[in-house]
Amino acid sequence: MPAPAEITYASRNYEAFAADLTDAAMLQTHNQVYAMTRAVLHAFRDRLAVADAIAFAQGLPAVLRAIYVEGWSGGDAPVSFGGAEAFRADLWRP
Repeated sequence: MPAPAEITYASRNYEAFAADLTDAAMLQTHNQVYAMTRAVLHAFRDRLAVADAIAFAQGLPAVLRAIYVEGWSGGDAPVSFGGAEAFRADLWRP
């Protein structure tokens, strides 16, 4: 049985995403791309109920899905979405 295309091309798909983000956000390094991606995905994930977070994860490509669920236990209560400022402030937490 061949590996699914999603797995076979996971790195290539992530590199294409990273190149797009590098251009759109005027980033300079892979570390910046990873840090920005992780911060946004984690801040968004933490504001969803577990079922909604899992449903969202199912729509992500393999590498982005892995970043999204990294370190997640799913046991914490969702954070309030609040406004744009609250979301931005959450992006700076470790």
